[in-house]
Amino acid sequence: MRRIKARRKYLSKQSTPSKRSLQLPIRQPQQNKNAIQPIQPQLLHEDTPQRATGWQRLAAQAQRINQMAAELEDAILELKAIASEVNCDRLVDKNHVKSSCEYFKTSVPCVKRKQAGTFVLTTRQVDLFRAEREAAQLANTLRSLAKKRRKLMSTSPQRNKLGFLSLHI
Repeated sequence: MRRIKARRKYLSKQSTPSKRSLQLPIRQPQQNKNAIQPIQPQLLHEDTPQRATGWQRLAAQAQRINQMAAELEDAILELKAIASEVNCDRLVDKNHVKSSCEYFKTSVPCVKRKQAGTFVLTTRQVDLFRAEREAAQLANTLRSLAKKRRKLMSTSPQRNKLGFLSLHI
């Protein structure tokens, strides 16, 4: 118990400042409401948050227009497919049928971006007969492959039912 009291007395003496040491109060900085604000460097118009969101909104709207143009092109091609079905149905009923739909050159709007970053609103042609051309090209390719295969089969040795070559000796 004596040790504890002595220890407390020792610690209390250590924590109180001595008469020789100078104690200065810590000053808190004063807030001056009339202070002049520092001049900030002028920001470029692209760097401001409002402009950045403006460019982002512009790019998003351009992407939306292009998406809608793709959907419009799909709808136009679907119209052509439906018209083709209607023509086939009418052909069964009569021998000579006038087409149910006429086709002219058509285009859809699109937004392109130049290398300088500016957007350009323009149009893009819709190829209404691309599927028919591709189908005709594929048919021609398959026909030529079939001809080559028939030609090779006629000149190659005969094979039996199991697919093995049969030799005639």
